[in-house]
Amino acid sequence: MNGSDKLDAYCTASIVVCNQNLTNQQDVRICKTHYGHQCTLGHTRVQYSQRQAIAGKLAQGVTKEHILDSIRDNIGKRFERIHIITRKDIINIERSFGLQGNRRHDDDATSVKLWVEEINQNGNYSPVLLYKGQGQEGANLQERDFVLGIQTQQQGKMLKTFGNDRVVCIDATHGTNGYDFSLITIIVVDEFGEGYPVAWCLSNRTDFPLLASLFEAIKNRIGVIMPNWIMTDDADQFYSAWIEVFGRGPKKLLCTWHVDRAWRGHLNSVRDRELAQSVYQNLRVLLEETNVAQFESLLMETRKQLYSSTTTEDFFKYFETYYVRDQWALCYRKFSHINTNMYVEAFHRVIKYLYLKGKTNKRIDKCILVLMKYERDKIFERVSKLEKGKISGRIALIMKRHTTSKSISKQHINQVNDATWTITSEDFKQEYTVVKEQDSCMVNCALRCHECDT
Repeated sequence: MNGSDKLDAYCTASIVVCNQNLTNQQDVRICKTHYGHQCTLGHTRVQYSQRQAIAGKLAQGVTKEHILDSIRDNIGKRFERIHIITRKDIINIERSFGLQGNRRHDDDATSVKLWVEEINQNGNYSPVLLYKGQGQEGANLQERDFVLGIQTQQQGKMLKTFGNDRVVCIDATHGTNGYDFSLITIIVVDEFGEGYPVAWCLSNRTDFPLLASLFEAIKNRIGVIMPNWIMTDDADQFYSAWIEVFGRGPKKLLCTWHVDRAWRGHLNSVRDRELAQSVYQNLRVLLEETNVAQFESLLMETRKQLYSSTTTEDFFKYFETYYVRDQWALCYRKFSHINTNMYVEAFHRVIKYLYLKGKTNKRIDKCILVLMKYERDKIFERVSKLEKGKISGRIALIMKRHTTSKSISKQHINQVNDATWTITSEDFKQEYTVVKEQDSCMVNCALRCHECDT
């Protein structure tokens, strides 16, 4: 409707229903004649059949923009109310037909609470790990805190399968809702070398007590998980909360991208820009060095460089305090087969730009709907790969490397022993060492060269 339907006059048009109590019938009296106003399109209603057609398209997943385009591209000789429909009208139709997904109530907090109660009462496996709405009381949490932890049955199975003796990635991001609540994501790497989210948590906090509560809920549901490595950014609370709940054992790995960003940020305070650039270049060499002996030698030289200058004194203290070598140096983490939190970053990009279409989402209930749709799609994607043998990006890279290796001239290859080779570059300026760690892949390993079967 366009504005109010109220008039400063009396219109004779009406429909009156009268009940006949004695005969149990109803009389309907209709006066079709309008009086005192013009019948403008803006004050008439979209026909119910047209509303049903629009609702049917919405239910099929057709976007509101496409529906508007379709209506406006098919204007005939007669101009009707449907032709001046707006996006707001379509939203009203969507609401009236109950097609707004997880929206149980116009108030977002009430809608989320109703979703949690509904899904917990289904009798089947509930994906709700923990929940506390704002204004409610909770252990180790304040009254104003909001927490919603989610883990589906499939996610729990994936964490048990690929979380032990491997790497677990943990990170948080903003921008998935209008309250600036963080989305905490836990990801494992499957047999195809691809990331798989195994738990989420929406909360206004990402500190130790909150994370400990989340990990405790996971532990109570699926038992103890003992990975070899925990990959996080340089914030310590993710790793500290994990070992507090699951016990010591996994090593902490820092995401290379976060480390690099932190170094560059702190080196901006060094006034001698030429020295700062030299230090950064040395740190990058250290970061990517794969030989332990060479790394230790370069580290000693870099520490001397930092310590000997007063302009880098503060950075030296920062570096010594926060960066333990086996957490960020590639030579100490070669067998983790992971260098950055790229799996988590990739997931965040998919959620924000594919599922949310790059638009700002304001509601938590919509964020929940998006996460559940993503998990549904990941299940079908995984089944497809297992059944059809889909070539993932990692498999494609292995195949490309195999093809490239066959073109290397024999004069560039030198066999040192039965398990070691040195390869020189085409210009003979660089030399690479290739070491065979084992004769063949594990039986269930999907990341193998099928031509070599290794």
